[in-house]
Amino acid sequence: MRLGLSSASLPNASLSELVAACGRRGLAALELRQGDGHEVTPGIEAPVQRVETVLPSDGSVELVGYRCPLGSILQGEPGEDLVALVRTLGIPLLIEGGETLEVRLETAQRFTRTGAEVRLVVSGPEAAEGAEIALEQGLTLAWDVAPSDELERDLDRLGEHLGTSLRYIRIRGGGPETTDEAGGGIGSLMGRLALAGFRGPVVLSPSSRRFRVIWEAWLGRRGGWGCGGAGPKEKLTILEQDAVNPEEEKTST
Repeated sequence: MRLGLSSASLPNASLSELVAACGRRGLAALELRQGDGHEVTPGIEAPVQRVETVLPSDGSVELVGYRCPLGSILQGEPGEDLVALVRTLGIPLLIEGGETLEVRLETAQRFTRTGAEVRLVVSGPEAAEGAEIALEQGLTLAWDVAPSDELERDLDRLGEHLGTSLRYIRIRGGGPETTDEAGGGIGSLMGRLALAGFRGPVVLSPSSRRFRVIWEAWLGRRGGWGCGGAGPKEKLTILEQDAVNPEEEKTST
């Protein structure tokens, strides 16, 4: 597996700052979220050339996905600029959010028909049920995970798909939010990923915007040890913390 970082961890950072943060933390994968400060945006002139200039030539940090809210996609019909961006960059489009699974499924299918590589994001209490319906339709999945009492159950239901139809994991929490004891099913998840020989990205993201300051410090962008040092060697295993209600995150923006 490749540990990585979401641009949500530094939403105001440039692409070069995100790549530098990955390098300082030894993270090999970078997920870009639409609307963050990296300026890799559909329809903007020459984003691909900018990416090629900033990414390390040795491949030590690679782009692994472009995350886009369903609402933004629906407003951008027919999404030609978005398709062109992800196809040119050679990375999957991660479709998240939306009020109904039916709309998410239809949108994912529509983008798949354009030739774009698509990952339908499943998350929350309905992750396993949504995943099973999406799998029946032949879609490929990304799973957004947060510590919870239901995670072990969902892992039992989805574990056989790790590395096949389930190719992408984002863990909300970890890094500077890490505590001393593994819990909430995350330890089991990491163990299952290792046993399955999971080769996809495992992307770290804040569990809430209220942690933004400690993420900035941990990634060397604010205070901390600056750009030159490696900083303390915290574990990258994601450990127990309270799950955050997505609605709470919306209200904190």
